[in-house]
Amino acid sequence: MSYVPDSPSDRRIIEERLLYLPMVRALEDATFPELAQTAKKMVKVLDYIVGYMTFEDIVLDRFLGHASALRKTLQRTQQKIDTSKWSYSDGTQINPASRNEVRSMISSSEELRERGRDLLRAIGLVKKRAKGLRRPKGSRSYRLSSSIFRTKEDGNTILEDMADMVEVAQAAFETRASIDIVECIANIVNRQQRKDQFQLAEKFAGFIERVTSGAGSAHSAGQAQRRSVEAIPMEQNIAIDMERWLSSEKRVYCLSGEPGTGKTRIAIGLCGLLSSELAPRATLGASFFISHGNKDLRSFRFALLSISHQVSPRSRANLLGIP
Repeated sequence: MSYVPDSPSDRRIIEERLLYLPMVRALEDATFPELAQTAKKMVKVLDYIVGYMTFEDIVLDRFLGHASALRKTLQRTQQKIDTSKWSYSDGTQINPASRNEVRSMISSSEELRERGRDLLRAIGLVKKRAKGLRRPKGSRSYRLSSSIFRTKEDGNTILEDMADMVEVAQAAFETRASIDIVECIANIVNRQQRKDQFQLAEKFAGFIERVTSGAGSAHSAGQAQRRSVEAIPMEQNIAIDMERWLSSEKRVYCLSGEPGTGKTRIAIGLCGLLSSELAPRATLGASFFISHGNKDLRSFRFALLSISHQVSPRSRANLLGIP
């Protein structure tokens, strides 16, 4: 089933999407009852856009269906309007006061179609990158697998490719809207991960094991930062001045968990790997926030896909990130 907003803030996020589409004001005008109905469909389409991020095929199918219906409705409406005579195809004259709205509707429908094409291309990218996801037999939902951490030939991880997809989607909406959508996506992904944490735990533990017992150079690099790792009060979950963090051009990570659960062992090994191979500016500990260079916090949030899993039955440290 599709994602159903479970809080007023989530519903506000979807409603705000409409505010960024000037066509909506024309759609809601009683002069265009057919488009007014399409406006309601559009709310569903936007709902499905968010819902698709649960990686359920049925949501994608419904989204494509609504997107197609919306496009056809716009085309039919434009065909009914003879702008040279400002009348409908049946000869009925259009109220002069509505002509600007008609112009806006026609212009905005073109813009909407272009944005829709961008978004569909973005969704196609997600489908391609779904190789990093596994779908259990008999299930329609994909689950994150350990391969999301594997570096591909082009140097990007699958999570980074998914973050690129979100940035493509940014071009289909306004900047502020995109940030809200990404926050909503992150919440959905996290909820899905919590459901699947037991299935993923062993694969994730295997990845951590490879990190901690991997190349000696990575371990040595981590040893140099051990004092910094242990100096952080764990109960504060890395209390740090955000502006200072941004201005330092560093990526700070935190590994949090109960005493004796293996935090330091994981942090040292992983920190060395991050510092030497994946993110030269990364410092401290372990949270899988995939960084794209020196982007500021606004853009950086596009690349944040938080992993909050139990590492293994014997090492129950939760990988938590900076809020």
